Amino acid sequence: VVANQTERDAQYPTPAQGMSVYRTDLGYTQRYYGLYNASTNPAGRNPAGWYKEAGMIVQVVSGTTISQVSTSSTTFIDTGLSATITPTSTTSKIIVMVTQNGLFKGAGNASNAVWLQLVKNGNVQEVFGYAIGRNTVAQIGYLGGASTINVDNPASTSALTYTTQFRNESSTLEVSAQRGNQSRSWITLIEVATA
Repeated sequence: VVANQTERDAQYPTPAQGMSVYRTDLGYTQRYYGLYNASTNPAGRNPAGWYKEAGMIVQVVSGTTISQVSTSSTTFIDTGLSATITPTSTTSKIIVMVTQNGLFKGAGNASNAVWLQLVKNGNVQEVFGYAIGRNTVAQIGYLGGASTINVDNPASTSALTYTTQFRNESSTLEVSAQRGNQSRSWITLIEVATA
């Protein structure tokens, strides 16, 4: 365990491939790789040096909301659930885990149903709720929740904001998320090192 790069380099002036050290200033473990050579060191890197261990969790960010949002529109609007992460490397993956709770549809139209989508910086990542609650009976519906896990490769070190949005299948009645301000929704963003 070392406090920073200076301390690491003083403690390991001539590191050997495979050496690992935990950096308290960074909050993660680094592993040393020698120079890549196809025949003599195929496990090396170019350039040689200290790298974050692949598969290591670099940071975790989460967001939550319990505030009800309702709409009768067929246009997607924000549910109030979002979180922002700034990757430390362009090679990192971001695992996005969402649980959207308190979904509700009003009575009076059998086509009344909830659609959900995950958005990153305004761009749709995926639709993870498709016509939730649509049936042949025009009745009120407490629909529970919907979840997704999305693995993103943003290739960026700029701030990334992940948001959920929802809309109604039909424009005649309302649908809600976090109905009654009693059902909490969650989003968790995990940066994972890949190199």
